[in-house]
Amino acid sequence: MRRHRLLQARLYRLLAQWGRERGIVESRPRCTLSAPGEGARSLVPDLAFFSTARVGRGSAPRAAARIAPDVVVEILPPDAGFGPEAANAVLYLANGARLVVVVDPARRAVGMHEWLSTAWFVEPESAVGTEFDGLRIDTAALFDGL
Repeated sequence: MRRHRLLQARLYRLLAQWGRERGIVESRPRCTLSAPGEGARSLVPDLAFFSTARVGRGSAPRAAARIAPDVVVEILPPDAGFGPEAANAVLYLANGARLVVVVDPARRAVGMHEWLSTAWFVEPESAVGTEFDGLRIDTAALFDGL
């Protein structure tokens, strides 16, 4: 649990610094999203970034009930596979998320999932996506000391 909290804190700082003029970062917001052929599902990502362009200033928590965050971060628990998170990533993307970041501490890897592409970056590579300029996750710094 300590490792999860430390990764979450490091990623929160990174997102907050990157997005300070662009939006707001929330820790564990509840997101109610619709799946085709199913009813609404409630998901709680570890972190979420909401751009002010989509939700307006100061309204991210209320907006989370209706739309997917622009950036979602999920940290896998120890000994967990990517299976359930893959389904969640598709659901987030189908509801408007532009990037789903999946952190796999056991493999020391970061997955960047966008609508048309998925890429995994293993330490010491830096994880980058195509959707957001300047958003880069230094895997060596992220997993340092873990």
